[in-house]
Amino acid sequence: MLHAFTRNCKDNSTDAGFQFTFSCDVCQDGFKSSFIQSETYKKRKAGSLLGQSAGLVGSLLGGMASQMGNVAKRGTDILTQSFDGKSPEWLKEHEKAFEMAQNEALPYFHRCPNDYKYVCDHCWNEDEGLCVSCAPRQEIYVAQARAQALKRNIDEAGQSATVWKGAIESKTTICHSCGKPAGTGKFCNNCGASMELRECPKCGTKNAQAVRFCTNCGENLQPPAQAAPPATAASAAPICPSCGEPAGTGKFCNNCGASMELKECRKCGAKNAQDLRFCTNCGENLQPPALVTAPSGKCSACGFDNPPATKYCGSCGALLNLHVTGEQ
Repeated sequence: MLHAFTRNCKDNSTDAGFQFTFSCDVCQDGFKSSFIQSETYKKRKAGSLLGQSAGLVGSLLGGMASQMGNVAKRGTDILTQSFDGKSPEWLKEHEKAFEMAQNEALPYFHRCPNDYKYVCDHCWNEDEGLCVSCAPRQEIYVAQARAQALKRNIDEAGQSATVWKGAIESKTTICHSCGKPAGTGKFCNNCGASMELRECPKCGTKNAQAVRFCTNCGENLQPPAQAAPPATAASAAPICPSCGEPAGTGKFCNNCGASMELKECRKCGAKNAQDLRFCTNCGENLQPPALVTAPSGKCSACGFDNPPATKYCGSCGALLNLHVTGEQ
């Protein structure tokens, strides 16, 4: 007897029960039926538990009772082995369970009258009454055709496009520094030396870094030697007036630490060394004026009485209210 709706089925049944998976012939999505427990498996499991109980009782009673329990257990093992070959009862249960699984899954599938495929709802064209393999949905087929045309146009444009121009040749650049292949970059792959070409200043020809004369016109490619600038008075190291040694370029002598700041003339503004007492430009006295004390405003230098809070004597010009710190 022929049974419909069987080609797309996978049997997942075991001794414990029955279950089946039905798949769509187009997309292969599946529907798994509900699990049905085997009655023969339940009976066999109960018999196994009975044999184990008898063995346990026999081990407790000992002697003869133990031997009887072992006989009962061996009988149960023989019974279990007979079910391994799928008994007629199990086969009857299997056939009945498969029929129930078919009835459960069949509402989720449609049979195409053209190619006789069983398909799911997603692969069924309701408007045409056919599967999508025989009657594709219009909007999907149009989108697919457009995508294929787009790919075809891109492929055709790619076939005629020119993306590279040049001569195919094998060329190896040798590094002028290490003598090994340098690669195609601006620096050698082995030693890191620059691979930039040197341009001839006369004819403009590109020459390797190691070449001393232009290979086109013979021009000397070496840079001209630069003469050292002549020493000037400004560049000469100043002599310290205190120790007589070169003082360096700082504000203090590198040897004795004496100040190298120049003293400015109050009259002409010329710069003079710290040890000079008179200006070398105008002869002005470079020593600070005498500073004297006058607690009451009376000048101790000339004796003139000055008003209170006077800083300099009105008669001789001496600084008041301070101790003497230099020559007059």
